[in-house]
Amino acid sequence: MKAVTWCLVLIAAVGCTKRNPAYCESDLDCPLAAAPFCDVAGEFEESGFNDHACSERPVGCPLERCGCSPGEPLGCDAGRATVCNPDGLSASEVSCGLGCSSGNVCNSFEPSNGLASALASAHLETDVVFPTGTVIDSDVGSATAGGVAIPVMSFELPQAGVAAIRVFVARSFTIDGVTIRGQNPVALVAAGDVMLRGPLTARATAVTAGPGAQETPAACAGSGAGGAGNATSGGHGGGPFPGGGGASIPNFEPLVGGCRGGTVPLSGGVAVGGAGGGAIQIVANGVVSMTNTGLIDVGGGGGDDRAGGGSGGTVIIEAPRVMISGSASGVSGNGGGGGGCDMRGGDGAVTTTAAIGPKCSKSVFDPGSASAGNGGTVLVSPEIAETWTRCDPQLFCPLVGGGGGGSVGRARIATRSGDFEGTAFMSVAVSRAVLVPR
Repeated sequence: MKAVTWCLVLIAAVGCTKRNPAYCESDLDCPLAAAPFCDVAGEFEESGFNDHACSERPVGCPLERCGCSPGEPLGCDAGRATVCNPDGLSASEVSCGLGCSSGNVCNSFEPSNGLASALASAHLETDVVFPTGTVIDSDVGSATAGGVAIPVMSFELPQAGVAAIRVFVARSFTIDGVTIRGQNPVALVAAGDVMLRGPLTARATAVTAGPGAQETPAACAGSGAGGAGNATSGGHGGGPFPGGGGASIPNFEPLVGGCRGGTVPLSGGVAVGGAGGGAIQIVANGVVSMTNTGLIDVGGGGGDDRAGGGSGGTVIIEAPRVMISGSASGVSGNGGGGGGCDMRGGDGAVTTTAAIGPKCSKSVFDPGSASAGNGGTVLVSPEIAETWTRCDPQLFCPLVGGGGGGSVGRARIATRSGDFEGTAFMSVAVSRAVLVPR
């Protein structure tokens, strides 16, 4: 009787309680798939507003509390898609230049050179910033700045008969200054935007090729002392190994850069043709913007004395919108000058002025070589070289000649409208195309 009385006193005072068998302190205490969420404070309807109760995941629960699956589409409206970040606890917006699909994601497109799968998975990656001084190695897939590695996802994409593409993938790229080295061409693929605020360089320097440049044998390579081709054929060479200019490149698949100018034999070795500029492809499902000094440089290299100049490289940009602002932003791919007059030809510079093929006046007693051809630009074709018959005092009269100039490079810009917006510096032959949403 005393025990019963004591219980009644307790009921009157505080009521009788029983520990909830679904009691939890955190989600770890909720092992059932149907009720994985611990409503610690009793905030949500799914738990019946009971505190410390396991329940299904609440509707409208803040991401920082309930989380999300990395890459999960969370909504799409007015040309902006919300996507779960890789941390699973936050989200970010990306622009949808081709509009929203019914699945709460951005409409996409089919990029060239087999990059569709990279574009489809890019939203799973992080935002990547390449600061000034970044060096990309296209052979091993690394990016470093000041000796410090920059985390970025990359892989090799094989191409038939030419070097594989080194593909870098991110949710977005910000580029403040990058130099690319190595043999493979490079593709930057982003789910959102690519902001180019500084130079992106994949050029040739003298006889050192840019990444993705083509070596002999290749149809665009110069023969004899001829300059290399790309947007046009190269300049004809001169002398005893005149050769022809390399052929133009008719399409943008596979992704390849410029070609080497003609290399000619000499008594003490060889005169090496100038190297071709590299190849870069940028694919984004948002906006590609080029501002400040955001310029892509794929210029060709100058040839040794009597050798042909290398051609400028190749650039592809595919995005719903491409915005280029300012005379210091754009694409440059001038051809290198042929070598002559006992001098090397000039490299293609970031200007509309042609790379110099050295010029010299001749006399019958002049032991030097003949004048070379200038490289091509967006304004002028590559020059042919001079052939000269010189005679020594014993009237031995061999033929000598200079190297032909290398062709200017090419760019293809594909957008929703079929053109880019703004003003730009362009010293490449530009092709335009319209993206088809899918």
